[in-house]
Amino acid sequence: MSAQTPDFELTDSDFKAVAKKIFDVSGIVLSEQKKSMVYSRLVRRLRALNLDSFTRYLDLVDNDPNEFTNFVNSLTTNLTSFFRESHHFEYLKDELNKLIAEGVPIRIWSAGCSAGMEPYSIAMVVSHLLGRNLSTYDIKILATDIDTDILAKAKRGVYDIAEKKNIPDDYFKKYCKTINEDGEEKISMNAELRNLIAFNQLNLMGNIPLKRKMQIIFCRNVLIYFDKPTQSKIFDKFHQNIDKEGMLLIGHSETIGDRSSIFKLIGKTTYRKIG
Repeated sequence: MSAQTPDFELTDSDFKAVAKKIFDVSGIVLSEQKKSMVYSRLVRRLRALNLDSFTRYLDLVDNDPNEFTNFVNSLTTNLTSFFRESHHFEYLKDELNKLIAEGVPIRIWSAGCSAGMEPYSIAMVVSHLLGRNLSTYDIKILATDIDTDILAKAKRGVYDIAEKKNIPDDYFKKYCKTINEDGEEKISMNAELRNLIAFNQLNLMGNIPLKRKMQIIFCRNVLIYFDKPTQSKIFDKFHQNIDKEGMLLIGHSETIGDRSSIFKLIGKTTYRKIG
């Protein structure tokens, strides 16, 4: 069965080719149920490039590195919001208080950070806890994603005014401001938060060249896009790159699978490294 409009047809063979390319580069599994999503996202590229078929578009993807990047970006963008799954931020506060009391340097990784709401939410909690000591404490947040377009948006730290409802009032007053951009009301993250975060492109399927081990890793609502063997490989990479007894937080619909020997459950979708 092919998804059709008067202008374009996404054949079964084209869809399979798309799914294979995305799996090969990112590990993300596109099931048949994702066909309409694939169509709606890629058809924009066909129209922008004035191409008349998905077959021709896929030929271009194979031969043009810039369009290959656009292709990956089109299919890997995820929805997110500020302080999503709020229980994780309570666990984060407890873990930070413990680490701060120990006086150790702290590194936090937001893996699959999407548009940046997660790392900015983490940064608000960090800044609030440290207060005046923030400038002297050795703490950094690494935020990574495979999608270069979404990373550019994350670095800007500017969001629709509708996102204001997801940010606690005391945090909003301290760390955000309302701006006017092209006649629309937006919210902008302040410099203090931006200075805490380093945004970088990173593919979880590739090498993970971290300079030091992480104390806390957030990887939420990312693993659901991977098959089970790939999930296990990513958990292994997290285990290699997280400090002794470091904390891992995953999404509400995700599980540790067959890696319970290296991460133990300590709270709702919250784990601690074993070994």
